[in-house]
Amino acid sequence: MLFAKATIARAVEAALPDGMTATDEMVEAINKSCAEFVNLLSTEASAKAKCSGKNPVMSNEDVVEAIKRLGLEAYLTGAEEGAAADTEKEQARRKRKRKPKQSKEEEEAAANRQRELLEATAKSFYEDQGLA
Repeated sequence: MLFAKATIARAVEAALPDGMTATDEMVEAINKSCAEFVNLLSTEASAKAKCSGKNPVMSNEDVVEAIKRLGLEAYLTGAEEGAAADTEKEQARRKRKRKPKQSKEEEEAAANRQRELLEATAKSFYEDQGLA
């Protein structure tokens, strides 16, 4: 699995000092390194998830733990910030998805309003047709 070449090239160019450019071979080597890094992290996180007896879905915590076990603490802050941002996004998505429950009175009022609108529409239709 490799990443989009343009994405990697932009990231590499952004990291280089002004006036320095990257060769295609360098971008390709970094792309392969990134893919290997992701593979290593996901394999380690997957093993952690399986050992914990949880469902087979890796969580942010599994990835953070994998980073620690691999001795890559330098990347820990970014991973934890990303995990926190993902958690916030997921909570916001779930909150938007939940439909607020109506009280019994609100449901009855809505049903009555719908009935009134339907009756008014039917009455108007029959009057327009000369049937009323």
